[in-house]
Amino acid sequence: MGWKSVKEYYQIKHIVQVVDGNILIGSEYVPNIIKITKDADVEWGPIGDLKEHSIGQLYTHLTSNKTKLKELIDTKDEFVDSKIIYSFNLNGVYDTLTEKVGFPNVTNDGELQYGDMFFDNPQDAKKCLKSSLNDMAYYNEREINRIEHELISKKLELTRFNNLLSGLND
Repeated sequence: MGWKSVKEYYQIKHIVQVVDGNILIGSEYVPNIIKITKDADVEWGPIGDLKEHSIGQLYTHLTSNKTKLKELIDTKDEFVDSKIIYSFNLNGVYDTLTEKVGFPNVTNDGELQYGDMFFDNPQDAKKCLKSSLNDMAYYNEREINRIEHELISKKLELTRFNNLLSGLND
């Protein structure tokens, strides 16, 4: 997907990234002010129409020529001097490429490089993945304990209701 081609052609100063096959234009706090689909449909994000703001000019420019926008989206981006960096997800550690390391830059495939998610070596990515998995396991265990306690309470309540009902049936 030609996210870089779109960013360069329209001289976009905001953060441009790819999420779920869509190009998102936004900021570090609101990453999806504008969404561009792979079919070159341009939509305002969840905060709504900002045509009165400076980003409104960009929106107007993006929607003025859908054919050109689609051509840019379909362009294979070209990258120079890419460097291997490492990140992780629930499938494990993976490597990817980037021209510029660190936030608010994106990888060559359009993933925003949050500071605690991208590393120069796989060992640091693995260490962070392990820490994240430990945290997720801890919170899941707490949630399971809460649900089990709630289940016991509901079973006791059901028993009480059934006892009351059987007393009324006599």
